[in-house]
Amino acid sequence: MSSWFLQNVLILNPGKTEAVIFGTRQRLSTLIKPVGVRVAGSTVTFADVVKLLGVSLDSTLTFNQHVTNVARACTYHTHALRHTRPLLTVDAAKTTANKTSCKRCGHTGIQPASTVDDDYDDCFR
Repeated sequence: MSSWFLQNVLILNPGKTEAVIFGTRQRLSTLIKPVGVRVAGSTVTFADVVKLLGVSLDSTLTFNQHVTNVARACTYHTHALRHTRPLLTVDAAKTTANKTSCKRCGHTGIQPASTVDDDYDDCFR
């Protein structure tokens, strides 16, 4: 790995880098988990959950932590929108909802036109 880092002009940031061992719960319980692994002269610690491109991956790939994080973000943005909603026009509120909480909750906007307004209305309930 060290040579790959050097060839691609990359430097490992050990303060931000984590590793994870994936497996079934039964298989992971039989392993003696090491404290870390040496990569490019730095020790990378093992974690139970790592975040990769915004997705939380746990060692058993259940996605429980990711679902919890998305639900928490949706709740936060929905509450924030409720506080500002009286100050916005309907169009501004729909745009804001689309750009924040609705995107996080799975409303992508790539839907038949007849259902788009219903989905926006769901964001305001």
